Amino acid sequence: MELRQPSKWHDCGAPMMERNRYFTGKFMTARDFESEQDYTRSRHNLHNRLLHGWGILRGLDVHSNPEHRGQSVLVRAGVALDCCGREVILAKDVEMEIPSKWRDTPSEEQMLLCVYYTEEMIEITPAIFSEGAIDADAEQANRIREGASLRLVRLDEVDESCWQSGGKHKKYRDSSDTLGPTSVGSWLEPDCPCAKGVPLALLSITTNPESQEIKIDASGRRHLPISADFLTHIVHINWPHGGHMTLSHLRETLKGRLEIAFDRQIQPATENRGTGISEYTFQVQFGGVQEDIRYLPFHYKIPPILEKEHVAVFRIDPKYLDAAGHDGIKDKIVYVTLKCDFVVDSRGMPVDGTHLGGNLPTHSGRMGGTFESWFYVSDREDDRRRRSADA
Repeated sequence: MELRQPSKWHDCGAPMMERNRYFTGKFMTARDFESEQDYTRSRHNLHNRLLHGWGILRGLDVHSNPEHRGQSVLVRAGVALDCCGREVILAKDVEMEIPSKWRDTPSEEQMLLCVYYTEEMIEITPAIFSEGAIDADAEQANRIREGASLRLVRLDEVDESCWQSGGKHKKYRDSSDTLGPTSVGSWLEPDCPCAKGVPLALLSITTNPESQEIKIDASGRRHLPISADFLTHIVHINWPHGGHMTLSHLRETLKGRLEIAFDRQIQPATENRGTGISEYTFQVQFGGVQEDIRYLPFHYKIPPILEKEHVAVFRIDPKYLDAAGHDGIKDKIVYVTLKCDFVVDSRGMPVDGTHLGGNLPTHSGRMGGTFESWFYVSDREDDRRRRSADA
């Protein structure tokens, strides 16, 4: 796709405060039909902006293009809301070519790849009547095609709060207008830090002796809440929540493994363990009634990990599974916690992990949350076996 400016730039426009009133015998002109559309669209955009905000709804992921490494990136199809509340729809995957002037003179400068709402006049047809003029050759567009356009912008072309990577570019928001009387315009005025665009990725050119590569940073993307059906959930655990489990079953059948399964692929832990399945996000504790709660150690040198891309596993230290051990978990309550704010799926969205009512799948309808569960470890089966052996 050739890099180009959107075919038409638009202001957000003020919400329409008047609507058509119909009555029998009313003479209708193009103005009436246009105002009907304008009223509906302005109120719809206002709803989007004030109730949902702006950002990416789904898709629009940016990937390096292996066929044209260092020359283009691939932007996946998707939908976003811009700061005016308009739906920006990229209907199909698009190859975005990087301008040669930037590729040929690589520097430390980074560029934002943004998507913009556009309109294009199409189906030019003869106009039978033109108001205010008589022109046999008058023509008008029969339709307006809404679309999306990709554009690279420098960081100094947008507000510092446009890209939020690594806690940078934060914008101080003055809340003084809440201390006294306000006008409608103070909160109806759109906040457009990205000049009406939606940022998709921060790109930079890296050069080595053999080739150039485009580095893609997606950490500052703005995601809007989406339907619960599109969220990732916890669907299975291998212990009875709130129930009993014998020590022998935990030791011999489960091999000391506590497993949490998801219904979508989960990203592995990051290098600094800031997200993903790790000892910081998957934690297990134990204790008795009216006893201090202690952390249950994981197996030596095997911290909690992700298996099969969708199963989180905590391996209990074997010595705590020994019924005779002084610090064992016999007759203890085991508490399992997974910090789902920091467990993200393959699309970069935190898992919907709040364990409402103790039911699975988890289903709060929101990204993130803390998954909590517990079970009691008894030794009744071990005692029965011991008594049988003694007999």
